[in-house]
Amino acid sequence: MKSKKAVIALSGGVDSAVSALLLKKAGFDLTAVFLKNFDIKSWLTENNKNEKFTDSCSDLADQKMAERVANFLDIPFYVLNFEKEYAKNVFSKFIKGYEKGITPNPDVWCNTFIKFGALLKFVEKISPNAYLATGHYARLRRANLKFQISNLAKYFYLLRGVDPSKDQAYFLWQLGQKQLEKVIFPIGGMMKTEVREIAKKNRLPNATKKDSQGICFVGKLPLKEFLKMMIKPKIGDVVLSNNTKVGEHDGAFYYTIGERISASEVQSSKFKVHNKFQNSKLLSDSRKALYVIYKDIENNKLVVDFDETQISEISNFKIQSPNKFQNPKFKIQLNETVRAITPGQHVVFYRGDEVLGGAIISN
Repeated sequence: MKSKKAVIALSGGVDSAVSALLLKKAGFDLTAVFLKNFDIKSWLTENNKNEKFTDSCSDLADQKMAERVANFLDIPFYVLNFEKEYAKNVFSKFIKGYEKGITPNPDVWCNTFIKFGALLKFVEKISPNAYLATGHYARLRRANLKFQISNLAKYFYLLRGVDPSKDQAYFLWQLGQKQLEKVIFPIGGMMKTEVREIAKKNRLPNATKKDSQGICFVGKLPLKEFLKMMIKPKIGDVVLSNNTKVGEHDGAFYYTIGERISASEVQSSKFKVHNKFQNSKLLSDSRKALYVIYKDIENNKLVVDFDETQISEISNFKIQSPNKFQNPKFKIQLNETVRAITPGQHVVFYRGDEVLGGAIISN
């Protein structure tokens, strides 16, 4: 690592704060930035304002904490506005995804298009030799080549974080070599408890701050209540797999595969969402009927079979593709089963700790 310059993205949380502390102690010429990504005022109207939403969605408290951390560490601090980029590449896609009946993952987009997209471009523009550092629980390993190959000499592998309960490599699967060679993950090799202890020992201002949970722009609202503010309700039927009506719903796009329908919507609590129809029918059935055999995948489209385990636990599979990945469509047949694979969510492939790539479930 030749350059000792880095820009640290401070979120106001303890992970990025400890990352900044470690880089400062390592002798880096460090600059801190806080990203202002979401402007709630541009999305709310008089008809969909909600106090719980507007009060909790403000990032002002996080910004102030990030600045406190920067001042404590005696490093320059700046606020960068990426609201336009976030609206286009994250929030709009999130809402449109639900309107289409899928369950998007905005965290992956935020990393791809904002933190390691717009922010990294900004860093490269103001200081071409500087690295971008974040508080992600992920690791990088440089290829150990015995001979020089021009296009592989700087190849980096993306690895899981050491702490299995906090691993965030999953959310970074879309990053390419141009991004990986310019980033640093200072806490990727640490356990969360170790990060906390470092924060407390060094008396960081946010040493005892709780970790953020859920989707940042939803705030304290239940997701379904938030979606009702953004997407107009549309009444439809809840049916069994044989098309027998068992209830009604207020919008198929408010649900995700595997979610239990409330008793007010269906008389028996055993029914769960199974699929979504274009005619606004919401197919539900017992837990057993949720064990789908194949699902389609979008973006490097994938077809998987599953039953009752989680996709992250699947390690044995076969890839079926006539053109080896040159074709955007390919099929994976799992040797184990997975329950409730959800369109819009991301499937990430690993070889041990190494991230090989990923895809987006479509159907």
